[in-house]
Amino acid sequence: MTTRTIITLLTFASLLNFLACSQTPDQLVVAKVNDEKIRAKELIQTFKEEKDHFDTALLKDPDGIYAIKKRIINDLTQEHLLIQKVNEKKITLTPEEENALQDATAFGFTDGEF
Repeated sequence: MTTRTIITLLTFASLLNFLACSQTPDQLVVAKVNDEKIRAKELIQTFKEEKDHFDTALLKDPDGIYAIKKRIINDLTQEHLLIQKVNEKKITLTPEEENALQDATAFGFTDGEF
């Protein structure tokens, strides 16, 4: 990692800390997808839901945490883009498609988990 990259990351982290002190997670915008904002609250919630899937060593490493947050923001951005495109194209599912999708998504979960 170059010195410039480290300085950029430290500046970014300092800015996030400053903003975090002056704004709540409901207010703090971490990314924008077109005109739609992704707020820190959504990032935090997604991190909480997924943290058990990450290696413990990664969770203890500042670079690992940064990589995790970056991946989550990328995933949320893709999700928001997809939802925007579905809404734009007015794509809907039939009840049968919804049931099939729910069954496929719930496969492997026990009752109450999904």
